[in-house]
Amino acid sequence: ERKAVIDITNEVCEKAENEILQICSIHEENLKHMYEDGIYPQVSVLASVAEDFEKFYFEKKCKKNTFEFNDLEHLAYKLLSDFPEVRQEYNEKFDEILMDEYQDTNALQEGIFELISDKRFMVGDMKQSIYRFRNSDPLIFKSKDKLFSENPDKGKRIVLSENFRSRPEVLDSI
Repeated sequence: ERKAVIDITNEVCEKAENEILQICSIHEENLKHMYEDGIYPQVSVLASVAEDFEKFYFEKKCKKNTFEFNDLEHLAYKLLSDFPEVRQEYNEKFDEILMDEYQDTNALQEGIFELISDKRFMVGDMKQSIYRFRNSDPLIFKSKDKLFSENPDKGKRIVLSENFRSRPEVLDSI
């Protein structure tokens, strides 16, 4: 079973690496058109160095089986999207997904959640979004809020407007 997981992980790593190289070549082509007479040579060298480093670094992480959190998110998405049998297994395993701090979800995480289950319980507060530096997108939360407000058949929206942290009993004790 462990060998099967390692084989799938290696396959996902290889596919991800190929996609990264493809994306880099698309961006390089776009840069060529944008900067033919200006800074293209410098940007091209920088892009090439970054591309080589990304490939080298990802290969090392795959060989050592040591990934960063962001890698795990991408690999999880790839695994669930490329292997329907894995997606189905997780879909059957979970009745629903409970998600706190939903305002700090990023698009990749949202994609993972969508692949696993359409039954989700999401809690969040737009005013408390603090993880933009990790690519969180509070507009994901806002779009769900709007969707459920306008289409109750798509999901139930519950507004918790009472603040239990600032009750007189709590404030008097401070």
